[in-house]
Amino acid sequence: MKQDYSSSDTMKMLNAILDVPKELHGKDYLQKIARNIWDICQFEFVIMGHAVGEKNEKVRTSVALVHGKLIDNFTYNLEHTPCENVFSGQRVCIHKQNVAELFPEDAMLIDMGVQSYIGAPTIVNGRLFGLIALLDSNRIINEEHFRAFIEFIASRTSIELERYINQKELEELTKRAKLDPLTGIFNRNEFEQSAKNLLQRYANSNYAIIFIDADNFKSINDTYGHQKGDDVLCMLAEKLQLSIRNGDILARYGGEEFIAILANVDIAITEEVTSRMHKNINENTVHPVTVSIGVSIGKPHEQLSVVISRADAAMYQAKNNGKNQTCFINNKQNFAYSSDRINPEKFMPHGRVEITLIDQHIVFYRAEGPFNQELMTAISEMESIALADFHKADKQWVKVVLFRNSCAAEPAFLADLSTYIKHVTQNNIAPLANAFIIPRNIEGAEKMPELFAQCYKDSGVNFKVFTQEIDALEWVNSIYNQHQH
Repeated sequence: MKQDYSSSDTMKMLNAILDVPKELHGKDYLQKIARNIWDICQFEFVIMGHAVGEKNEKVRTSVALVHGKLIDNFTYNLEHTPCENVFSGQRVCIHKQNVAELFPEDAMLIDMGVQSYIGAPTIVNGRLFGLIALLDSNRIINEEHFRAFIEFIASRTSIELERYINQKELEELTKRAKLDPLTGIFNRNEFEQSAKNLLQRYANSNYAIIFIDADNFKSINDTYGHQKGDDVLCMLAEKLQLSIRNGDILARYGGEEFIAILANVDIAITEEVTSRMHKNINENTVHPVTVSIGVSIGKPHEQLSVVISRADAAMYQAKNNGKNQTCFINNKQNFAYSSDRINPEKFMPHGRVEITLIDQHIVFYRAEGPFNQELMTAISEMESIALADFHKADKQWVKVVLFRNSCAAEPAFLADLSTYIKHVTQNNIAPLANAFIIPRNIEGAEKMPELFAQCYKDSGVNFKVFTQEIDALEWVNSIYNQHQH
């Protein structure tokens, strides 16, 4: 039962409820008022909201306090609720008891299990803005006290409620200016600004730009209509967002093009992300579609626009190579070479190897097993093309091989590998160092390192097996640097 109060009690209560630090405004101010109402008056439900809908037929809560605890804001229809009387009459409404029985169609009111209701409109410059409502399981005794009480609270909170709503609308407008209206991810302008901010936080680390383009997207629009095209774009945004890490940035760059930036990465991490992109998109249920992806690794302090241009060029290279694949490119625009694109009619290897040149002295291999004899033949032919410039200039280089799903190899592959190592050594075109990265959880990880080491035995080439990319790169770089003095 809400007790009776004297005029003096009422003023003390109001002063205590309105005792809010001067620095609080908007939402913080409203939440503090709501908590004070609970602390002092013990109203079980304190609701502050603003009108929404074309005819103000709904209320969206700005603050909702239940038994002293904030809950998520919600929207509810005013029809057949006590709040409807507050809005329609723009006046205080008090139901001292049995309020749920008076409004039997108000399911939320019944679920609350309340007896009494006090509501007042918040009016700003003569315009109905919202309301404040207090509900409780006890009945009200002194109606006049609470009428004066709620009118005073409503008048004092009106300005802050308006300020809060204006703040939310400004935030929403600002948010919309940053987002692509179709997919809901960043637009191009916001990507460029956010990417610059990200690079400032990771100023001394490598970063990756990933450029993604939907394959044959025009045919989707032409055949199935633009609505299907829009559905595909939204799906791509969702799947790409799912594929990147927390903290990475994704944006729609224009049309069917998307772009992502990953800070503090190496090639292995970037490759994992692009693999997830292909996998997640291939598994979509909206429409069959593939993507071509171009990747460029930027060095610390390297100009963002330059790295984006390289990734864009790599994406077009992926298109030219047959689409539905990823192409890496380094800062000198040396494209990746892939074993499945070297005489594809001649070679039918089990696995796949791709070569990328890094920093003009590291030859980085991404290898997918298992490996058979035909793959070794394809690799030797591919290397003769990819490393032609090294051999002509008699340049020194190092080799890093990252095994992905499997490092298992047939005996014939190992035999041909041993022969190939002897050949390049005898012709003085062997690398200074050769590092194999074999993660512990892939096929062949227990037995193959020893078998690979046997292939390099007595070759004179430095060979070592690692489980982490960073350790392998540090090792080959240290050997390379030793030979530069």
